[in-house]
Amino acid sequence: MNAFRSYLLGFSILVISLCLIAVLIGYSPFLMFLDAVVLLMIGFAAGLASLSRENVKKQRLIYNRRTVAHD
Repeated sequence: MNAFRSYLLGFSILVISLCLIAVLIGYSPFLMFLDAVVLLMIGFAAGLASLSRENVKKQRLIYNRRTVAHD
């Protein structure tokens, strides 16, 4: 779960900083909202992919421990 939280935190900081930069240069609020939504979707996808990779590693470790214990 830590990887998911770190990805979410990183992308939310990125979205906030991009929104602030967009406001400073006079970007359209609607386009800014669309950018934020797209970046958050990318962040969720990356976080879920990382989380599933960690779960696969944990399952492999558990399986390896079980097979070694039976040998």
